[in-house]
Amino acid sequence: QLHAEAGLEYAELLNSEGECLLELKCHRLAAPLFDLAHTAVCTAHGSDDASVAAIEANQAAVLSAGGERAAAQELFGTSLECIQASAVGLEEQQRQQQQRQQQRQQQGGEAQSEEESNLFMVQVMQARVLKLYAAHEEAPAPGATHGDAQTRQQHAKTLRAEAHRLETTYGFSS
Repeated sequence: QLHAEAGLEYAELLNSEGECLLELKCHRLAAPLFDLAHTAVCTAHGSDDASVAAIEANQAAVLSAGGERAAAQELFGTSLECIQASAVGLEEQQRQQQQRQQQRQQQGGEAQSEEESNLFMVQVMQARVLKLYAAHEEAPAPGATHGDAQTRQQHAKTLRAEAHRLETTYGFSS
């Protein structure tokens, strides 16, 4: 059993490997890797960590690819909520940090704070969650009415637009 940072690094590796397999459409191979990564991060940081939300979005993508649309929809919703809450919390921490830095500005140069770095990473993860969710919404749903399909397509456009906004605001590509 891995502990602390070594466990988190291993969880990151598992999640990254799972993402590669997900991109290759090897869903059955990716699923257990996401499960192991999820367990490791939850054990180390708790279930409200932004990394958990990113892993859950990957798990939801596997469910969606396997035709388990309802379960995927629910998991995408909770992962998006969690990652957005993390981003809001980090933005508030960053605002507070900037206020403190402005008060101490005469003491030296500016360095990127830990909050800024964490916020950037959460925004990258959030963009990925948004894009995975959009792909789920864009996929054909057996038995869906024309109206339902249009609603899902519009939702996908909204999700992709928000991912694009994050990419342009924070200067990354996901």
